Amino acid sequence: HRGGGGGFNFGNAGRGGGEKFHFSGNGGGAGFDPRMMFDQMFSDGSGGGNPFGNFNVNFNGPGGGGGFEQMFSGGGFGGGHPRGGSGTRRQQQQQAPELFPKNDPSGIAPLGKAKFPDSKSKFIWVVTFYENSSKACASMKPSLESFASKVKGTLKVGAVNCKRSDADMKFCRQHGLEMQDLPGFGVVVNGELSIFDHDNGNRGKAPSMKALHEFAVEKIPFHLVQMINHPSVIDEKLHKSAEQQMKLGSILLLTDKFETSPKFGSLAYHYRENFVFGESRAKTLTMAQHFGVKKYPTLIAFIPRKGSKKQFDMVRLEDAKGKDIGKWIESVLSKYGSFQRRRSRS
Repeated sequence: HRGGGGGFNFGNAGRGGGEKFHFSGNGGGAGFDPRMMFDQMFSDGSGGGNPFGNFNVNFNGPGGGGGFEQMFSGGGFGGGHPRGGSGTRRQQQQQAPELFPKNDPSGIAPLGKAKFPDSKSKFIWVVTFYENSSKACASMKPSLESFASKVKGTLKVGAVNCKRSDADMKFCRQHGLEMQDLPGFGVVVNGELSIFDHDNGNRGKAPSMKALHEFAVEKIPFHLVQMINHPSVIDEKLHKSAEQQMKLGSILLLTDKFETSPKFGSLAYHYRENFVFGESRAKTLTMAQHFGVKKYPTLIAFIPRKGSKKQFDMVRLEDAKGKDIGKWIESVLSKYGSFQRRRSRS
């Protein structure tokens, strides 16, 4: 600067001691008066000269940024002024909170490119594809949480954040989902994803949870449950099938219902590597008499005895209504599973 006036400093603690900007008068004056600068910058121009000469303050610089913002913000100098314009923008641009975090109380599991159900998965999955900043995605969250609670034990619910990473975005697009399509929904069975094109293909809007449930039920592999309408077919459809497929045994449900429930179909899928499943519907009299059924539903597990193809241990669950059938099957598997492992090694 010209003359002996003292400079005016704008320091930046984030850049190793700060950067200094020296402003002074054009002759050997006393330097720069910051109060005068602000008075003249924000006055109507009627009084006094401009201590900067031809210096102009631009509030609307290229790309939306202005000279004033650049002076008082961190844009270009690091750590912005606490009241600066770009500091406000940075706050607005902060990432939206994660809609479906890990270990969420709803039980909705985070999924993605690196972790997605394959053909070895024991569960039938209902999956939502979303992004955190979408209002449509955020608004469907309560409904999906309620859905997850109601289908617990029959279906698993997972969520893919399509903007978590470039890999996840590519993964979503590989399945035909662009960002404007979100939220999207699908069902995964045996590692294959079926996208739910609801509302005549009008994506980007959450479906009713009833419609989503109906779509998921359609995908349940009910063919895994054999129809057993007479005792004479048990040997062929259950016992021999279990032997041929190297299963631990078979499980028979005797019920008063006329259709296979989604719950039982889901359990047949979950334990498809362990048991062959069968069902006798609508209180079939010959089956009830053969097995002495008094109350419905009743389940019977048939486990072949060691060294015999005709003799079986039978484990029964009487009056199973309201009971945890999955837990019961798991107990049978735990008790007899060691035999299956020995047989597979032989």
